[in-house]
Amino acid sequence: MSSTPRAPIPSCSSAEQHRAVPAPLHNTPQPQQPPPPTPVWQGRLTWSGTNPAGVARVVTTSVIASSRNRDACHAQTWPCTLNLTFTANPAVSIETLQLWMNRVDPSICTFRCRPTHPNVPNNEWSYKALVAMLITKNFYFVASWTLPNGKVSNNVLIFPVRNAGLVGAFFPLTGIPHLPIEHISSEANAQSPRDGNPPSPLNLPQPPQDTLVWHGRLRWSRMSTLTGTREVTTYVVAHSMHRHAWCVLATFSSGQFL
Repeated sequence: MSSTPRAPIPSCSSAEQHRAVPAPLHNTPQPQQPPPPTPVWQGRLTWSGTNPAGVARVVTTSVIASSRNRDACHAQTWPCTLNLTFTANPAVSIETLQLWMNRVDPSICTFRCRPTHPNVPNNEWSYKALVAMLITKNFYFVASWTLPNGKVSNNVLIFPVRNAGLVGAFFPLTGIPHLPIEHISSEANAQSPRDGNPPSPLNLPQPPQDTLVWHGRLRWSRMSTLTGTREVTTYVVAHSMHRHAWCVLATFSSGQFL
């Protein structure tokens, strides 16, 4: 006997009032195990800025957000597009970030590229460009929208996690109480592991994923009898599953990256 197929995740549009993804049908997990992450929302992550030449650029990627605690996310209150801005202060150590999350208890979601996007390669490159921006600049993203109580505030902190991509710490009812700061790093260091391996917070799933290995410029020039020398420069990031193997070059079109 065939099982009942799951309903597809609805698309998020500006006309939709309820943007949360319906709860999927699944068997009740064993009490000894945490529930697996399930999709709670799909929409866009968008960052706007300028490139080094001062030209306006926009980076947008379509994603699906998943969480182990669906009800705490209140995803029906999120907008269809999370407009990202950099935090004023730089990122803290992973130990300090973990301590901050233990104290403020956000709802944690992981973001992955929407597999049904019409242009999967470009969507993935935009996603990786956002990851590269956070790693290179050493800052976090925040996004603001109107809370159910009518207050407009920053309600999510987005940061990169090795082998998990972009992760969001959401505060859908109260807004971010305060951002993590590094002055508690001495306490974090006292509790951090000493085995030489970078800690992996949140016990996030560890899917295989390529890594950023280089970013820079590709420059091409030629001589024209009519216009003289013509030069074209594009900004790219290089990703690879192995640092000594072939790489995928993705055009980077967001500002102040190089």
